[in-house]
Amino acid sequence: MKQGISFSQTIAIMSVFILMVFALLSATLSYYKAFKINNYITLIIEKYEGYNDLSINEITQKLSSMGYRLGTVDCKKTFSKKGTQVDSNQKQHAYCIYEHGKKDGYFSYGIVTYIFVELPFGVHFKLPVYSETEPIFMFSN
Repeated sequence: MKQGISFSQTIAIMSVFILMVFALLSATLSYYKAFKINNYITLIIEKYEGYNDLSINEITQKLSSMGYRLGTVDCKKTFSKKGTQVDSNQKQHAYCIYEHGKKDGYFSYGIVTYIFVELPFGVHFKLPVYSETEPIFMFSN
């Protein structure tokens, strides 16, 4: 009775610990990637002073080079009260852009990207990451 815990129990505890560490590392990398992409989209929209053809082209190039997931998302379901939906990119990369009301000659955009989580036993879900651009001055049409 000198042995308090068996070897098989020790291996089981170590296996659970290793799985938890890898799950935490994977979650951290997914979280980082979603925020990084969200930040790039925000910077591009601010650079081109709105969501227009130039910004759409650069966003598509950037997301393709970074390996962001292609897919469909339901933008109205995610943040319907945040602003008017501008683009949902149904056949492209999974992100949503909302335009906020124009006040005092300024407007801004809300950007939603997603953290995709896929567990080995068939569970898949996505978590939204939301950010807003700085106010952009509205020049004459």
